[in-house]
Amino acid sequence: RFLVGTCVWLALFAVLVLFLFGGGLLIARSSQCQGAELFDTGFQMAVATTTYLASSATNAVNQAVDPNSYEVLSEELLGDGGNGNYTGAQTRTVDGYSCINWGTNGTDAENYTQAAYPNSNLTENYCRNPYLTGASADTKAATIWCFTSDSEVTWQECQPIGVLRPACRNGF
Repeated sequence: RFLVGTCVWLALFAVLVLFLFGGGLLIARSSQCQGAELFDTGFQMAVATTTYLASSATNAVNQAVDPNSYEVLSEELLGDGGNGNYTGAQTRTVDGYSCINWGTNGTDAENYTQAAYPNSNLTENYCRNPYLTGASADTKAATIWCFTSDSEVTWQECQPIGVLRPACRNGF
């Protein structure tokens, strides 16, 4: 009897896992960009979900510890085509690379300082879209980005925390 009960519960658990895996696969497939691999889309969505959960947990803990002085940063991306103001707390690129601090000496980021780009809010290692006021449209990035800590990937675009679907330039 014990063995039968164990087998039934294992079968129910296996069915649940298959449903969750199939659902995740369908969600990734429905968000797949034209010309992108399914694995890449799924990986980007997993990175976005993990970043969102980590950020939510951090915000909850910090607000519980000191609710009067801790301010949750806005993840709103203002402006046309991402060329506007973003003051959120995203520190990971779409592929999960960690961002380095703006203005870090000895890196490609050293010329990107708050003094050089006064309207871009270049603080810590948060993703931003720095450009000079009056710059031509072709010198502006399509969305927020940062320099990465990876030697193979100098910079990469980011998405605001909470945006789980990848941005598709050529549609879905």
